[in-house]
Amino acid sequence: MTATKHAEDAKHLVDEIKKNRDTSAKMIQEITAKTVADRPEEAKANAGENPEASLIDKAIAQAISLQQQGKKDDAIEKWRAIAHIAEGTDNDLAARAWFSIGYLLVENKNWEDSISAYNRAISLKPDFAEAYTNRGAAKAELEQRAEAITDFDEAIRLKPDFAVAYYNRGITKAELGHHEDAIADFDEAIRLKPDYAKAYNNRGVEKAELGQRTEAIADYNEAIQLQPDFAEAYYNKGNVKAALGQRADAIADYDEAIRLKLDFAEIQQPWYCETRVRSNKRSATGFRERTRPGTRGWQG
Repeated sequence: MTATKHAEDAKHLVDEIKKNRDTSAKMIQEITAKTVADRPEEAKANAGENPEASLIDKAIAQAISLQQQGKKDDAIEKWRAIAHIAEGTDNDLAARAWFSIGYLLVENKNWEDSISAYNRAISLKPDFAEAYTNRGAAKAELEQRAEAITDFDEAIRLKPDFAVAYYNRGITKAELGHHEDAIADFDEAIRLKPDYAKAYNNRGVEKAELGQRTEAIADYNEAIQLQPDFAEAYYNKGNVKAALGQRADAIADYDEAIRLKLDFAEIQQPWYCETRVRSNKRSATGFRERTRPGTRGWQG
């Protein structure tokens, strides 16, 4: 089935349910492309398999089904058709559809088009904190870091308890070399979300950059305790132990990183050096990782 046919089907469904939006309001708030990625069975049950699902829910379920089949381009066209029809009559739905489009475009590493999709979402829903955060992450991938920080700032203004916005702002400040400011953002992300393993890992990277190696190891250990399969945290901890001359312990950490993530074996680092390797962004002392999440439901 072509993307054009998907769009025609979506238009037909949405046209039929314009008079029946109350039934689907709760579902609209709970289903997005990110929900599918994080909780596919829940998304499926809430939409297509729910006997009380409205036609808009079923249209959303079609987009979900396409995504689950790996047909991201067709899923994008389905969300796009829903967004176009909803604009002007249900801008909240349209904004969330554009948000899902942005999320799927990010998965395809299509940063420019994802930013355009998030622009549409924000224009329709100006208080959409998750859209600001995801747009900031996309801008940061394009090294538009000042603009990214502006988006993260706005997300935090709109939603002061948004741990992910602090986390992503911390990543971007770190990339600018503002290590202490980055640590402050990771501190706040951890305060808001104490089980935030990635925030511990990235705070460890920044502490290592500042020569605070013992404190960095403590953060990596906490990240590993929270997420035992966190290969990057083992690798980062190995780097710091190597810098401290703890060669056997460093090798043990590298071995565990390779066991958990085989592509680490490609890194030529039998001993500590200033090799810069990347997981989204580069660091001389460790892997940093940006997140593009949001809250439950329409996120990216």
